[in-house]
Amino acid sequence: MKKATLSALAIALILLSGCSPPATAVPEPTATEAPPTEVVLEPTASTLSLEVLIGTWEKDAGTGVNQFNEDGVMVHANSKFVLDSAPLTLGQFRLDGNLLIMTTDEGRICEGITATYAIALTEEGKLYTEVVEDECDDRVTSFHDKLWSRISP
Repeated sequence: MKKATLSALAIALILLSGCSPPATAVPEPTATEAPPTEVVLEPTASTLSLEVLIGTWEKDAGTGVNQFNEDGVMVHANSKFVLDSAPLTLGQFRLDGNLLIMTTDEGRICEGITATYAIALTEEGKLYTEVVEDECDDRVTSFHDKLWSRISP
């Protein structure tokens, strides 16, 4: 009988020795932590002046360049190299607080469609755009939730 008990104990020890140690709990993030790239826009806040917006901005990820002129004309192209020679759109823009209202007058996409985007400057001086209303899917793809860097005044 002692032999059977020792055999059972030996088998139990062999089986337990192959088990991995108990998993340690991963700490949950606290409610005060926020993603570092999150930009919160207030719909009625005046976050950007026309003087700051005027100039040429290039999208940080992907392709796209916007030129905002003092006369209210906006040009959008795939790159800064074709901004003058092969723009995708040409239209009008205006600011209303932190809302950028754009209408495409002519171009290969979004012709005749007006759009509204909330905009803000990040601490790094980048332009952030977020769709409020836009019926042009091509423009939404290009503009929604994007960061833009100034490439010329």
